[in-house]
Amino acid sequence: MEIGSINPGLKALQKACGDKYEIKPIDLEWCLYRDFGNGYNVEISGMNTTRKNKKATIYLWYGSEKPDCRIVRTFHDVTRKEIPKLVDQLAEYTNRLATDEGKEETK
Repeated sequence: MEIGSINPGLKALQKACGDKYEIKPIDLEWCLYRDFGNGYNVEISGMNTTRKNKKATIYLWYGSEKPDCRIVRTFHDVTRKEIPKLVDQLAEYTNRLATDEGKEETK
């Protein structure tokens, strides 16, 4: 199944969010994606549009390969303006989780 082209609005959002974000096809839709490098990543869904008032759904994932990945948290109705701040907060949160998991493994 064809998912269509990447909308200029999604490219503009990627540019506004910064170099850590990439555009990837996920579940038959173009999404923003950011890998935190600690086993966690985010999928920013619903933004392949030029509609400025469109709100995103953000999925925080642990793992990157099926069947060993799972959704940890989901955030609905996130505005374009809120995306970078929320994702940065999730990066900090997952870094703490990853550090805590490392502590548990060494016990």
